[in-house]
Amino acid sequence: MQAKPRMESSAVADDKTGGLAASTTRTSTGAFLDESQDEVVAAIEKRVAQVTMLPKRERRLGR
Repeated sequence: MQAKPRMESSAVADDKTGGLAASTTRTSTGAFLDESQDEVVAAIEKRVAQVTMLPKRERRLGR
């Protein structure tokens, strides 16, 4: 699996609404990956759960 097709422009906090808004100055991009999409992502998710001693459902991943 490649993350590149899933990349989206990063949002910033909107001071007026408190929500997220597109930025004309921020240039970063990111993608949320689900462990069911790829065995490498699944292995990373499993290791993070082991190290943090938190099951996936209790970790906040930003989404």
